[in-house]
Amino acid sequence: RWKLADFNFRKNDNDWVPWGTFCANMCAVTIAAIATGINDRRLFHSSPWLSGLIFCLNTGLAGSMSTVSSMIKETAILEERHIGIEKSYRYALGTCFAGMALGLAVYAITIRAV
Repeated sequence: RWKLADFNFRKNDNDWVPWGTFCANMCAVTIAAIATGINDRRLFHSSPWLSGLIFCLNTGLAGSMSTVSSMIKETAILEERHIGIEKSYRYALGTCFAGMALGLAVYAITIRAV
């Protein structure tokens, strides 16, 4: 996660989106959706160890990769650097909607997988 921060706020003014945080959040959504889908398919409920592993992937790995505090900080930075709040709102809403769409898509694929 910390290495992805190198992609945030490049020196080019046209590249105003903090892509590192966005990518980290999308990776976390993907991991959480896969873990939840596997858990909901009841594939590993016969083994408490495997069920616990899925829980740890969902809360531990995905939880540590998601960066809500960084997203909020970068939304405030966008508001300060650019006149108005349009770009900061576009980034915040875009991240939320992209995360929801990606999460639903990955979850649906995981649930329907044979």
